[in-house]
Amino acid sequence: MRVMITGAARGLGLCMVKEGLSRGHFIVAAVRELSSGAFRTPVEEETHNEMLEILNMDVAMPFSIHRAAAQLSASLEGLEAIVNNAAVLLGREATLEDVDIRAIMQSMEVNCYGPIRVTQAFLPLLKQGKGQKYVLNISSESGSYTDTRADDYPYCISKGALNMASEKMRQNLAPHGIGVMAVHPGWMCTDMGGPRGKNKPEDVAVRLWDMLEGKCKVDAIPAIVDAFGQPLPL
Repeated sequence: MRVMITGAARGLGLCMVKEGLSRGHFIVAAVRELSSGAFRTPVEEETHNEMLEILNMDVAMPFSIHRAAAQLSASLEGLEAIVNNAAVLLGREATLEDVDIRAIMQSMEVNCYGPIRVTQAFLPLLKQGKGQKYVLNISSESGSYTDTRADDYPYCISKGALNMASEKMRQNLAPHGIGVMAVHPGWMCTDMGGPRGKNKPEDVAVRLWDMLEGKCKVDAIPAIVDAFGQPLPL
């Protein structure tokens, strides 16, 4: 498979890159910033691998997305999957009294509009892919309407919107042989999740690749599921 992964510089994204390479897939690792000088990010340490292409792309910037799509279209004839993993976590403790609307707007730009824009821009490559194709949006149970809580406005709102966008995408892209899933990976021990996270991103990456490879069947409609393919409450 030829798979593009956003937010690939660290955390779950980096683990997805490494797991995909270990399984023999061609990986396009999209990162917001390429390193300068002597320091190299972990994903850039893999540049010797002929099965890896690193793409500079900021999912919050439409120009950056379209430039990256044009660049990849010149070197690749198709994609079998897009993993929209890039995300931000802002204003976690915010309630109605103190929530910063700018934090909500920034969260929407990255967590919801980003996956929509990326999927739009790279859809021609996805349609050129072979066999079953996928868009895998890394979402969160925080986007659930029935299990929500009174704080965490920016993240919950943006992930709730991503869940709706994912279902819209699923209906739009099904006729093209493209499946769409919004996946809650669980609370992970990453820079975003913190040291108390209960799941290792390496383990989650294994389960997500099993989904992409068809080893873990996802039958839920809407396809808003956990990392084991089980449906989540809307």
